[in-house]
Amino acid sequence: MIDLEKQIGYWKTGGEEDWEAANRLLDAGMNRHGLFFAHLSLEKLIKGLVVKQTLEVPPKIHNLIRLLDLAQLQAEAAPPIVNALAKMNEFQMEGRYPEHSLPPPGKEEALRYMRDAQEARLWLLNRY
Repeated sequence: MIDLEKQIGYWKTGGEEDWEAANRLLDAGMNRHGLFFAHLSLEKLIKGLVVKQTLEVPPKIHNLIRLLDLAQLQAEAAPPIVNALAKMNEFQMEGRYPEHSLPPPGKEEALRYMRDAQEARLWLLNRY
């Protein structure tokens, strides 16, 4: 039996720490790395919600839409939230698999991604 509160807290705290790291990386001009950490933050926040919903340790996957589905939140999420999460999936692939690398986004593009990700992040936090 897993300690549900500990698991949920682990994922939520990790998500918040990674969000801070994402912003620091973007401030330093490391856009690709910042967006990777923004994705990681969202992933962890959703994984905490998967634990809350399923009462089980979340699977070792990175697709935000699939995780949202496992948390049984996809139907509840407005299209802009789902779209933001789908766009952020691009950065987990890029950060892990060099064959998926795209040209790094410029500062303005990275900030647009972060604004959308922030909206999704706040929506997720409201589900805790």
